[in-house]
Amino acid sequence: MVKRDLHELWEKYKIKIYIVISIILVICFFVVLFTNYFSSQEKNENNDNTVQSVYQPSKTVIKGEEVKKKKYEDDAKIIKNFMDFCNNNDVRNAYELLTDDCKKNEYKTLQDFKDKFYTQIYTKKRNYTIQSWINNSEFTTYKVRITDDILATGDYSSSVKFETYITTYKDENKDKISIGEFLYEKKLKTKDDSNIVDVISLRQRIYKSKEVYVITIKNISKNRILLYDKKETSSIRLYGGGSAYEPYYDKLINNNYLVEVGETVEITLSFDKSAGSNNKSSYINIKNVVEDYDKYIQNINDYKEERGTIKISF
Repeated sequence: MVKRDLHELWEKYKIKIYIVISIILVICFFVVLFTNYFSSQEKNENNDNTVQSVYQPSKTVIKGEEVKKKKYEDDAKIIKNFMDFCNNNDVRNAYELLTDDCKKNEYKTLQDFKDKFYTQIYTKKRNYTIQSWINNSEFTTYKVRITDDILATGDYSSSVKFETYITTYKDENKDKISIGEFLYEKKLKTKDDSNIVDVISLRQRIYKSKEVYVITIKNISKNRILLYDKKETSSIRLYGGGSAYEPYYDKLINNNYLVEVGETVEITLSFDKSAGSNNKSSYINIKNVVEDYDKYIQNINDYKEERGTIKISF
């Protein structure tokens, strides 16, 4: 009797039962799926937002050498000191951790550092993470993500407030850092084969996304010379590792390219060359130099005189 009643109920409601079971199975599937997804996301966020105090054997983001364990640990300590000073409102000691070159080129005074960096970020205490970015024989650069307290906000995506770069050095300034796009500056020994000018000095400034050269030259010819003719837009190039790099043409207008006889001038050339591996620059070529400016201005549109070339090797 009971068996017959159950059979009748089954036959009567079996379609509805199938539908209910299917709905339950679908709901269970999505519950498991979302549970695994959010668990994975939480794990990734916790890993991403823990300050890296333990070495993780991974290569830098920009192709190059791997940061060795000891170097990484030493650099992490220096970066931590800097961040601790900032979090504790000790602006002066944070500023004193900057290299002299970083101060000279980016933050000439303590007030500059406060205005351009500190007060833009440290309105309250911040957390941070570091990621090895560039590593070569002269320096190591880390990308630094400065965040709110993730535990307090519960939202990693909205906690990232600032990103910057911090650079440390291998052979000198071991307790000093550069921050931001500026990496370092150095004076280069140079030679040139020109009988037009004498290259007196050359300073190289390396940034994350460009190289800047400050060149002091003296006109040793018997005529006024024009180093750069704006009609000859391909006349200045930086060479390194078999590649040629163009200057930022909008920056060229800031230089005085007309050099009087015996005059010494300083020009600044910025090139579109990103920092990376040990692909070092080796020379600057300045072609199409007008060797007699007075003849040139007499017939600018039909000047057929031979032009000179200045090769500055370093």
